[in-house]
Amino acid sequence: MLEYALKQERSKYHKLKFGTELNQGEKKPEASEPVSNGPAEPLSLENSPFIWKEGRQLLRQYLEEVGYTDTILDMRSKRVRSLLGRCSVELNGAAEAGGLGTGPALAATSLNGGESLLVKQIEEQIKR
Repeated sequence: MLEYALKQERSKYHKLKFGTELNQGEKKPEASEPVSNGPAEPLSLENSPFIWKEGRQLLRQYLEEVGYTDTILDMRSKRVRSLLGRCSVELNGAAEAGGLGTGPALAATSLNGGESLLVKQIEEQIKR
């Protein structure tokens, strides 16, 4: 029963595609290679960082051509500043409330002239 329905579907498909009826003796040419459900080429872990870097450079080049790099970098730096600004305020408030004083961790997050050293380092990494 299933085979009969399959033959009918094949003949209907053949008629729609080629405009002629499929003879029962003819068979639809089957694919020479079996179709797999997985990726066509297996991804090797050795090449994936290289491919990722290459894709990132290509994207950066496209964005430079269009003129979006400055906009994206500005948005990223604003986000970083806002996130680090909130974190440093929270850490300063916790240190003052606890009476811990200024330790090395607090000195790294305290604001020097509106920006911390960490913010500047992150901005430099983003620009690279």
